[in-house]
Amino acid sequence: MAAPFKAYWTQVHPIFMIAALQAGLVGSLFYSPFDLYRFAVVAIGIFSALYYAHVKDSYVDYYVRHEDPAAQLTRKQSKLALAGSVLVFFACMAYLYTVSGWLIIPLMIGGLALAYAHAPYLDMNPLGATAGYPTGLFLATLAGFYSQAGFIGFSVLAFSFVVWIILNGVKIVDDIKDYGWDKPFGKRSAVVALGKRNAKLAGCALVAAGAVLGILLSLYGIFSTTTSAAFASLLPFAFVSMGKDSRKGLYGLYVLLAGVYVFTISEIIILFFGL
Repeated sequence: MAAPFKAYWTQVHPIFMIAALQAGLVGSLFYSPFDLYRFAVVAIGIFSALYYAHVKDSYVDYYVRHEDPAAQLTRKQSKLALAGSVLVFFACMAYLYTVSGWLIIPLMIGGLALAYAHAPYLDMNPLGATAGYPTGLFLATLAGFYSQAGFIGFSVLAFSFVVWIILNGVKIVDDIKDYGWDKPFGKRSAVVALGKRNAKLAGCALVAAGAVLGILLSLYGIFSTTTSAAFASLLPFAFVSMGKDSRKGLYGLYVLLAGVYVFTISEIIILFFGL
């Protein structure tokens, strides 16, 4: 077992954490003026909910399902980590309630509920295994906006929905690498249900469809016109990923993740500078 700090740090998974924090930042930047302090509190709350999800997932996989060959945290450490993350989460939510309003409660509690239910419930069926994380980011984006504005605007709601479609596609491709692990343990992810090739096509198609929808909504005036360029940047990545079938590139996942980061950074720049 690793030293305490190192053991607790093993449950911080940067790819998932950074994406969630970016979602909260994009939502926050949808409103002007931007309050950095409120965003910082939202970010800590989002981080805490995701940390809870990772610790619980690891705990269930090793101590309950006996799937994993080893655990980074002891039972006691796991329970301390879960309790600590929940306390931090509720402290953040309480503060945001006082400065933003009551709707922050269901937005944040919804994210924590997904974190709690992921293992051993949501990850056992195609819908929950695929849509759980994207739905969490959907709520994180709305929480970021609401913490700044005190209301939910139609444009940020539409934007969050389009990105939710895109992220579901990415999540399907992400699950391809776990096909050989999930199937024997009865985890019916979309990949297990559809097969690897069909799942890959479905995942890339969702990314492309979401990007096209985002472009159309931008041109229609729901988002800024420049946002159409951010959505358009996803299309070549989706097409390139379609042809990646080797495990070396995680079946095109790395390509899609690169596309998502290009899109997110582009959108942050657009919102920050009001382009």
